[in-house]
Amino acid sequence: MNILIYTTNSTYTGRNVGGAETSLRLIAEGMAKKGHSVVYLTLDKTLPFGYRTKKINGVTVIFHSSFRSLKSLKESRGIHIDEIENDWLRTLFSEIIIIHDIHLVHTFYELDALKLFIDIRTRLKSFVIVMRMAGLYWYEHIRRDRAALHDYSMVFGAIDSVNFISAGLQDLMAMKERELGCCFRFRHSCVGDIGVIPATGRRWGGWAEEKTMRMITATRFSPYSKRQDLIVEAARLLRGKIPFHLKLIGSGATTEMFRRKIASYGLDDSIEMVPYLKQDELWSEMQHAHLLCHPCDYEGLSKIVMESMSMGLPVLCSNVLAPSSYIEDGVNGYLVENAPERWADKLVELYHKRNEFAAVSENARTFVHQHFNADMNIALYERTFSDLVNGAGLPRTAGQTETDERTGPEDAESFCRVFGITQGDLAINPGFVQNMRFLKFMNKIAWKMIEHRERDLRDLKASYAYRIGNGIVEPVRRLVRFLKQLRSTSDMF
Repeated sequence: MNILIYTTNSTYTGRNVGGAETSLRLIAEGMAKKGHSVVYLTLDKTLPFGYRTKKINGVTVIFHSSFRSLKSLKESRGIHIDEIENDWLRTLFSEIIIIHDIHLVHTFYELDALKLFIDIRTRLKSFVIVMRMAGLYWYEHIRRDRAALHDYSMVFGAIDSVNFISAGLQDLMAMKERELGCCFRFRHSCVGDIGVIPATGRRWGGWAEEKTMRMITATRFSPYSKRQDLIVEAARLLRGKIPFHLKLIGSGATTEMFRRKIASYGLDDSIEMVPYLKQDELWSEMQHAHLLCHPCDYEGLSKIVMESMSMGLPVLCSNVLAPSSYIEDGVNGYLVENAPERWADKLVELYHKRNEFAAVSENARTFVHQHFNADMNIALYERTFSDLVNGAGLPRTAGQTETDERTGPEDAESFCRVFGITQGDLAINPGFVQNMRFLKFMNKIAWKMIEHRERDLRDLKASYAYRIGNGIVEPVRRLVRFLKQLRSTSDMF
């Protein structure tokens, strides 16, 4: 199979990413080891414009740039950067799908990206779209903007399969659908996650004779879902009851708020805030901690929890979906209700039951290695992807018929007549609007030619349509250079 995995963030860029991105890298490299051709497309904010390709562990990683640096341009000037960025991504996605003859696309539930892939499939080439459901961003989006419900319904209904990373998350989604008064329809669904690499299993160091309980949390600081506030408030209640030291590892939107709160509580000696750590550094912290604390409102399948359990580090997690579907309290981990008082009481209880940690540690290791071993679970993804690509129980996804043979306009005059423009609009000139119109028109032209040349797609590099589509890159580069020049002389920025 030829597989494309797309994420905005990834571990390949070396930036602060979460467990979801770690999982997709494991899937990509696992499928590559199985002999499949895998392309991983991701954003690299350091690129000025365009893209670069690198081979990493058998995976073709394509880093693409963004127009986000140009979003300071005012809409009042007629520069709609989002529209131009979508045109650029559509062209890039199309080029990759054709050149690499992609059979299956696996991506997150990012609305804009899914729309582009669905659009490309109806215009260009038949391929399977698998959406990874790892959390509830869609729910938060709809709560903020009720109009988004229509878009999500259309997109979720058009994809071929949704990959729920846990049964608990699937149940949670059904609950949130009822809250919103809706019911999404999926053509096909599968449940399962890649898990963790067995090498994660450096053994937990255990609990020696020391008195102080060393606790860590490792997750992003987010205004929703993540609940570092519970453990901070619990720490305030623990003062004078048990000796403890807590490390809050991570970064995000609420980092400074927590830093101020900890200082105001006078907990600077007991709570240490640690920025995002590289994987090896984090594992080292986990080996020397006594307990991983993971407070949350909900969770898909927490990678940090899985990694902790794989090395035997006892875990205390909020008793919510989905952690409660794979943690059994007192057996392979611990669960607690989401209230500061309950967290404080539970931590006191665990401190006095620390002699039980060794049994819980071994049970946790056994559970993860049996159910969430990445080397073992890659077979699940291979089988699922293969069934989808081979059309097992799925409707045809191609947008066009194979017998419809048409011809389209070949010369500039005909193009102009079709799209209602002048030949002067096709020229590169130093004006905002003209450059924007050029990109828009050339994109339309590329699509038109692709649409009219279905039978030439196997040899697209030699086709006129490809040359036009690929030719969008240089005009955009010129545009970016022009905007940079303006930035130094204009007051619009």
